[in-house]
Amino acid sequence: FRKAFPYVKKLTHERPHDANDWLLYAATLAGKSAKAGIFSLLSHVGQIHRALEKAVRFAPKNMGARIALMIYDLRAPGFLGGSKRQGMVELRAIQAHDPALGMVAEAEMLWTQGHRTRAISELGQALRLKPSLKGAESILVQDELVLAMRDRQKKRLRQKAAHAFQSAWRLDRARAIRGKPRRLAAYYHMGMIAAVTDRHLHAGVRALDYYLTVIPP
Repeated sequence: FRKAFPYVKKLTHERPHDANDWLLYAATLAGKSAKAGIFSLLSHVGQIHRALEKAVRFAPKNMGARIALMIYDLRAPGFLGGSKRQGMVELRAIQAHDPALGMVAEAEMLWTQGHRTRAISELGQALRLKPSLKGAESILVQDELVLAMRDRQKKRLRQKAAHAFQSAWRLDRARAIRGKPRRLAAYYHMGMIAAVTDRHLHAGVRALDYYLTVIPP
């Protein structure tokens, strides 16, 4: 960050109305200041906030910049330039532009406010509503929120795999005397391996669901 900052600063002088340059300026200055220590960060928060405001002003439809400004306003106390009222203004603008992205922003707001369970649910719902956000959510919100959501999804998938395997196992034992079509054995064993090893759970659940659905009565 320290080596990159002079170059980024030069870009903002050469292209003073480029929103991406101001967003990069804010991120680089924040990283540089954080590396130098808390007092350096505190001395530069005003510049960081102004850079985010410029990024939004020059590109109102840049939702990444709006989310960054919203996060700053919600997290930073008033004497550091933060404003909960302005943070809510940004949130409403994001929701109006893209409902799914608005849910991502609201998840970040809820997480920041300590409403962890609601934040995880909101983020998960946003990704179901707009799967194309998958992969971008870790850029838009805190890593801790993304990890908590993924951990919950993994736990639910693990439970689903265990339940499906139990059902398939009971069905397999009930039909063991009469035998079962060989072509279905692979699905059963694929699901069993996934449930036991806790790996490839999505594929394992699909295999067991297919086995339970297709196997003749």
